[in-house]
Amino acid sequence: MFQLMQQHGLRPDVVTYTTLIKAFAHTKQSDKATEMFQLMQQHGLRPDVVTYTTLIKAFAHTKQSDKATEMFQLMQQQGGIRPNCVAYNALLTVFVQAGLPDKADETFQQMQQQKVQPDTVTLNLMVNAFGCAGQPDKANELLQLMRREKVHPDTITLNTLVNAFCRAKQPDKARQVLHRMLQWKVRPDTVTLNSLVDAFCRASQPDAAYKVFCRLQNKDVLPDTFTFNALMSSFLRAGQRDRAVSILAQMKKAKVKADAATDRIVKWIGASR
Repeated sequence: MFQLMQQHGLRPDVVTYTTLIKAFAHTKQSDKATEMFQLMQQHGLRPDVVTYTTLIKAFAHTKQSDKATEMFQLMQQQGGIRPNCVAYNALLTVFVQAGLPDKADETFQQMQQQKVQPDTVTLNLMVNAFGCAGQPDKANELLQLMRREKVHPDTITLNTLVNAFCRAKQPDKARQVLHRMLQWKVRPDTVTLNSLVDAFCRASQPDAAYKVFCRLQNKDVLPDTFTFNALMSSFLRAGQRDRAVSILAQMKKAKVKADAATDRIVKWIGASR
């Protein structure tokens, strides 16, 4: 398309170049995206905030945090552009995907200092950053702060926080997040259910896992094969074969498809008579 435009004497504009940069970004060709960025400047075109943000996203795909930071600074210094929330989120994405929570936190603090209003995407990125860094309490504190600033969490936000507490082997705190999720009328899903069931099962608390299972079924959250397998295994390890048999019956009634792990569990049930 780009070559055809040039052959027909049509001059590509900022939108054209930005679209090409986006296409290269999606295919993880950050070098090609950079070439387009340089070419548009050589042709006297001034990149806008969308162009810069798109190129930062290209570096996110290839986990090139240094180049993303350089482009973010270039946008301000050379382009004279004040980054908006979308631009900050693009840079945050780079640091989160590169496993650099301190850099993400530093960028978020800068965002606040510049009085750029964060959004739910910002919140999700920061909760993920702190969660992956093994700091679920810090993620939780940020969630409370952002809600006071009228930034509302969604299912992704709260699932990320649930997972963070589960990874930290704090299922009770993860369950507290579920309580707030329901209180704030944020809809839980199968990811929420499985994270909590798995955490309580790993903590040798099958009864607590089953209570979560029942509570979320009442909220029309559908269990899947993983849910039933985790519950059956946990009850069997606890020496409660009858409970495992009951879960298997519920699985069949719900017409949830069994897998190889289910087959092994069924044999385990048979052998534990």
